[in-house]
Order: sequence, then structure tokens, then C-alpha cells
Amino acid sequence: MKPCRDCQRQISEQALACPNCGAPFPAREPLSSPRQARFLLTVGLLFATGAGYFTHVTLEAFGEMLLAAGHLPAAATPLLRFSPLLLALGPLVVLGVWRFWPKPTDRGIAAACTGGALFFFLPNLASTIMSSLALR
Repeated sequence: MKPCRDCQRQISEQALACPNCGAPFPAREPLSSPRQARFLLTVGLLFATGAGYFTHVTLEAFGEMLLAAGHLPAAATPLLRFSPLLLALGPLVVLGVWRFWPKPTDRGIAAACTGGALFFFLPNLASTIMSSLALR
């Protein structure tokens, strides 16, 4: 007999679910310790901050170049003005995932994966937006 990792009720080591709280495989150790979860949250925040920075730089530099060359409509200038908000977007998404993820032991993994996805998604989104505006 071992305690369930969620509710601490004594259950069989072979139990597929806790009869008290319904946790799957309740005798198994959690996926990560709080220390590992905090480390992964930090990694996720760094990735997300980097994604926001590269997206901001892409929008600002490429957009100003297209404006100067006359290839970008003047209607796109608010997009350039608000591009610094993208610096905060990635970390806010990661913190939102951290805050609302149901299992505390999986938060760090979810935050790191979200930050990594944003790191690859946001800069590509910025260049796609700028390219589509330049084609008009």
C-alpha cells in the first residue's frame, strides 16, 4: 500500500485510479518536483521572452524598411506602433498556462513546451504578417 500522490489516501500499488479522488496511476511518483517545475517555468519564460523580442524586432525593422520603400500601406503603421506589446505576450501566455494548468506537478513541463512553441511561432507569424502586408 502507498499513499495516493494527490489525496494521500492509502491505495494499492497496482491501482489504475484512486477510488477517492480518481487520479490515474495514483501510486506513481509525480512527473516533476516543484524545483524542476520552477526550472522549467523559467526556461519557458526565457523562450517566450525571446520569441516576443524577435517578433518585435522583425515587425519593426522589416516594417520600417517596407514603409520607407513605399511597399507597405500607411494603414499598417499602428501594427508597428503596437509591436512592443509582443514582448509581453509570450511571457503572459506562459504564466497563464502555469496559473491555470490543473496538475501542479505538470505545470513546468506545460510552461516550457508553451514557451518553446511561442519561440518558433511568433517570429514566423511576424514575418508572415509583414510579407502579406507588403504584397498588397
